[in-house]
Amino acid sequence: MRIIVFALFMTSVIQALEGPIGHADAGKTAWNDRRCRRCHGEMGEGGFGPDLAGRGLTFNQFKQALRKPWGIMPTFKEAYTSDQTIADLQAYLTSLPKVDTAAPWIVDIKNIVPNSNWSAKPPGQDAPLGQQFFASYGCMECHGPEGTTIRQDLEAADNDFQQFEKIIYTHTDRYKSPRMGDFSKLRLPETGLQEIYRFLFEDLGYLVPFSATIKPGTAAGDSTMYTLEVQNKGKGVTAENVTIVLPLAPGAKVVSATGAGYQGVRADEDTTLQAAIWQLPKIAPAEKQTYTITISGSAGKPADLFKDPFLRWTSPGMRKGLQNLALRDPRLPGSDPRAYITFPRAAGNGKAE
Repeated sequence: MRIIVFALFMTSVIQALEGPIGHADAGKTAWNDRRCRRCHGEMGEGGFGPDLAGRGLTFNQFKQALRKPWGIMPTFKEAYTSDQTIADLQAYLTSLPKVDTAAPWIVDIKNIVPNSNWSAKPPGQDAPLGQQFFASYGCMECHGPEGTTIRQDLEAADNDFQQFEKIIYTHTDRYKSPRMGDFSKLRLPETGLQEIYRFLFEDLGYLVPFSATIKPGTAAGDSTMYTLEVQNKGKGVTAENVTIVLPLAPGAKVVSATGAGYQGVRADEDTTLQAAIWQLPKIAPAEKQTYTITISGSAGKPADLFKDPFLRWTSPGMRKGLQNLALRDPRLPGSDPRAYITFPRAAGNGKAE
């Protein structure tokens, strides 16, 4: 015990000589906010990237790794990751126990869906070359096996390859955020990035950037009414043959619903669950639709009542060139694209209502 305390004391002394005094609590917050854990493990135990917990790396070693990184790790500029933040990260990782064996590299979607239990092995040599590169350069750790968030955020009208490479090589210039650094052309060459671009946008295809939310219920006599707001936030892509699916918890009874295209309650063809369903011929760019559904009784929180609600559409489609893709995003199980409906966060606790 004395040896451990002495080691921590000496680490603090050395750090004080090199740079700012780090604070482990602030370092833990920075570790989570910057998504460092997506490559290096929740507790620095490793995974896609090397294990860092308890290694006793100095401030200068940490700073070198972030400002002038080795390998494929992007650069994190001082404007968004200060020396103080680096010292805090160093203090936090020093406080963690060192692992005997680094954790294995797995693919999951917890960066997108924190409570997801899905995981898979990285793509093998039989996967499309673009997906192999998407994994081997670390993109998959934050964006999932099919780059779903990227394909929602970027649109064909604004995203040729020249624009895409600017986003990757000068990411912080566009987004002003510390979450993703700037990749180097020496470590991620344009030829590799071109394969990633082709995989995401030509083989898989763009996704309509839907925003859809179910608000907390309001009393309506002996029932409770919930409001669903759906918006196509895109600039130039119209979703065609749209189906809105609200799977119902057992015992939930729909009294009424409003909004164009309401079909009633029936078993959904994909989920086989009883669901309230709307069907629309299309939702155009910037178009916003509002629907209501009234449930008998005091039905409670939307998240307890509607089980993983979503929208799907048939055009524009996805995986046009990759119908037999093996490693897929588990939230896109079928042939049609989907966007999941969310619930607002409760004030103060970060949990869905």
